[in-house]
Amino acid sequence: RGTTRGNMASTTMPATKELLARVDRLPPATATPKTITHSPTAKVTAGSLFYSVRWLLLLVVGLFTASVLTGLIIPSLIRHAIDHGVALGDETTMWHVTLVGLGVVLITWALTVATTIFTSLTGERLLYDLRIRSYTHLMRLPMRYFEATNTGTIMTRMTTDIDALNGFLQSGFTSAVVAITTLVGILILLAVTSIPLSLIALVGVPVIAAGTVVFRRVSTRLYARAREEISEVNALFHEAIAGLRTTQMHGMADKNLHRFTQVAARYRTTRIHTQTAVAIYFPGINAVSELISAAVLAVGVSLVAQGHLPTGVLVAFLLYLDRLYTPIQHLSQVFDSYGQAQVGFRRISALLAEPTEQAKPIESNPENTNAAVDARGPIRFDRVGFSYPGAAQPALRTVTFDIAPGSTVAVVGPTGAGKSTIVKLIERFYEPTEGVIRANTTNIKDLPMNEWRSAVGFVPQEAHLFTGTIAENIAYGRPTASQEEITDAARRVGALHAIAAIPGGFNARIGERGRGLSSGQRQLVALARAEMIHPQLLLLDEATATLDPATEKTIVAASNRVTQARTAVVVAHRLATARRADLILVVSDGVIVESGTHELLLSFGGSYATMWRGKTP
Repeated sequence: RGTTRGNMASTTMPATKELLARVDRLPPATATPKTITHSPTAKVTAGSLFYSVRWLLLLVVGLFTASVLTGLIIPSLIRHAIDHGVALGDETTMWHVTLVGLGVVLITWALTVATTIFTSLTGERLLYDLRIRSYTHLMRLPMRYFEATNTGTIMTRMTTDIDALNGFLQSGFTSAVVAITTLVGILILLAVTSIPLSLIALVGVPVIAAGTVVFRRVSTRLYARAREEISEVNALFHEAIAGLRTTQMHGMADKNLHRFTQVAARYRTTRIHTQTAVAIYFPGINAVSELISAAVLAVGVSLVAQGHLPTGVLVAFLLYLDRLYTPIQHLSQVFDSYGQAQVGFRRISALLAEPTEQAKPIESNPENTNAAVDARGPIRFDRVGFSYPGAAQPALRTVTFDIAPGSTVAVVGPTGAGKSTIVKLIERFYEPTEGVIRANTTNIKDLPMNEWRSAVGFVPQEAHLFTGTIAENIAYGRPTASQEEITDAARRVGALHAIAAIPGGFNARIGERGRGLSSGQRQLVALARAEMIHPQLLLLDEATATLDPATEKTIVAASNRVTQARTAVVVAHRLATARRADLILVVSDGVIVESGTHELLLSFGGSYATMWRGKTP
């Protein structure tokens, strides 16, 4: 601690003093968001999704039914006006019909307004719940899911799939309710109005129903294929943007464009096939509708001419007939929306069905669930083995070692030896497939995940910084931290001078992934962020691997500060960093081949000594 205070005093230069003055003007830290109480691990079905808004749905259905029924009154009013007003020259009847029709129109307008409002409210509530559940579930998924799934696929589920559901809930569902209610009501009114004409009108129903079944099967298959293909398009696009610098440096833009063009062309072809099916189906329905209407008109005119059918009845029947095929068309359009929504819902359900790895607390030994105490050590790997999903060879095999409390352990070895895997297992990004990792005699798998990670600080090789200010990134693990606490965390890692050199200091805004900062500045902010939570155990995974020697010296000095008085595990890219450790573990092919201090390993003359001399082990 005395050494740390001395280092802090030496860094308080004029620029730093100016920075400290600006700290007083930092905006207050944002409050902790309200805790989400959803249970995303529960199986998502249509029933469970709609249950939370069941009363709103019943209200919407009731409003739709009332709106449809009022709309069906108009043809009957026209029939009455023709047969009892126009035919008899009764002006009073015409005025009565007009006033009643005006009242019906006003009632229908009011019902339509209320229906639109409550339909939107219901849909947005459902989609909000689904977005929150999906986002919460994603935050709880293990790392292996994200390493096996393209980012574009995940983004498609959170955007395109949910948008498809939104389209169905906002328009498709309402159209289905209106269409079904209208269809049932009109069939009844047709039979009441004229049985002979209704029999002619019903001839087209089986034809349209058969065409609808075929269209649904074809369109559903095409929509599913299109959704998978657009996921691939999004994934390639995201990868191209993320690796644009590398692409331009190696001149691979044309090759990537060729690959993207092929994938986009497949998606275009599938969408064209889908629209071809739509182009055949919907005009076909219109053709059947027009033919049936012509047949009804021909027969109806003959009946009117023979005196067997009043004129008003024929007019009303034709109006009802026109409305008969309209809801059938709407239902066919609903299938278009429903097909996309069904695919999207199935994909979102598959996402929410992915198992999470949330550890349960030890109820029988509550005194052993204090992760902060256990993280102080000792940490023991007891015959630990681990294999990545789908990997041909295990990453670690029967690894056993001990980390003494307050010591610094360096892990060295060639690329792919399993160094970072050790850190990932301690951080619990993965769980061992064999053996046990213990912290103070407690299996870390039995500790609550959030408590364990709150006691463990982690700085990866390329730290991810979020869009916002430097202060917000340092306080990311403690969003309610005060300005003084943020400054103190930066001071403890020796980052004040570096932050002072940035225009705006702590208030400087940075872009996505820390854009606007150098590699060294990003790593200093990441170290301060790790220090912010006062971790009992600190993990540094090649934190200096991408830095130049001068910047590395700064980061190493900052790392030495944060590793004082706490247990630390350092994956060392350069052996100059490892030599200061209390214990060095040499890993090769998933096995610890050597362990000891720097001097001891040099005296062995083995793999470490060979690496120290600059040769390949």
